[in-house]
Amino acid sequence: MPGNPYDGHTLREALEQHDRPIRELAQRVGLGGPSHAFTALNTAFIDRAQVLHVARGVDAGRVLLQWSFSDGAADRLDFARLFVLLEDNARLDLVEQFESASTHAGALNVMLQARLGDAAQLAHTRVQRETDEAVLLTASGCAPRTERSASGASAIR
Repeated sequence: MPGNPYDGHTLREALEQHDRPIRELAQRVGLGGPSHAFTALNTAFIDRAQVLHVARGVDAGRVLLQWSFSDGAADRLDFARLFVLLEDNARLDLVEQFESASTHAGALNVMLQARLGDAAQLAHTRVQRETDEAVLLTASGCAPRTERSASGASAIR
């Protein structure tokens, strides 16, 4: 995206430049057993995933990502998967907004996976409109914690 401090791609496009970190994140997800049924279902539709990348040392500021789901004739389950890749010292304040044009009942199976480089910071807010009167709002933030191991190498926990 020219002029933006970040790159946004479909999964297929992003694999050309960021294959290794995306595959590592995707492979960390446990799929076995009944407690992972929704994770496994989301992974079955991973081809719909989006990737957001912020380069080393870039402060991308606040980025609004709007997920829209089309009006359907029946109740449905929609999937959204986002991989966030922040290189060393990168910063991102991500706001995800979920909107549905549907008047029918439905559900969202949403998953965000992030890989943060050294001193990277991610603030994340998710807004989901349930009805005209009800909104679900969640917020979280994360940064890698580094520790020195006995050999002196830095490790992210």
